[in-house]
Amino acid sequence: MGRPRYEQGDATARDRLAEAFWAQLEEIPFEQMTARGVAAAAGVNHNTFYRHFDSLEDMAANLFDDITLAEVPPMLVAAASQGALAEAAGNVMPDPEALRRAVLFARSGSALLTALVREKLADAWLAAAGVHAENLSVAQRIDADIIFGGIVAAMGDPLVQPDTTFIAQTMTRPLGQAMISTLAGFKKEDPIQS
Repeated sequence: MGRPRYEQGDATARDRLAEAFWAQLEEIPFEQMTARGVAAAAGVNHNTFYRHFDSLEDMAANLFDDITLAEVPPMLVAAASQGALAEAAGNVMPDPEALRRAVLFARSGSALLTALVREKLADAWLAAAGVHAENLSVAQRIDADIIFGGIVAAMGDPLVQPDTTFIAQTMTRPLGQAMISTLAGFKKEDPIQS
């Protein structure tokens, strides 16, 4: 039996796999998920899964890349450098669905998924600040670890509702302003600007 024909407007196999992944992650721990289970929930053969992804871990990384929150850091870093952070914080918000999915990763209990969130947040913020991670001093690395570890811990806390209002409020409080100023200040201290 050949592959089913794709009809214009139908969800692709990759899209169905992605939706099945998100649905399962809401219901069961990542460590209990399997490629076969995701494929079955998507209504595709498990071999189809491997046409799109090398493993469940690869799928998670790819799907997290799809929900990037990268548009927020450059705007906040620019606002901080202009002294307009309080005004910008309420206007610069991630897509609510992207945020919901990032929170799913942070709350998954999976070391792999929380590390992905932390790594992607750090990459986005350092890129926005125009800094290369390898150029950070030891003190800056410690600051970054505390900042991104704290953000992921807050996202993972079930008592915290990390929606766009929460983010705006956090960014305008002294701690949020200090975090953004610290990250924006890395560029000024970066000895090797490229």
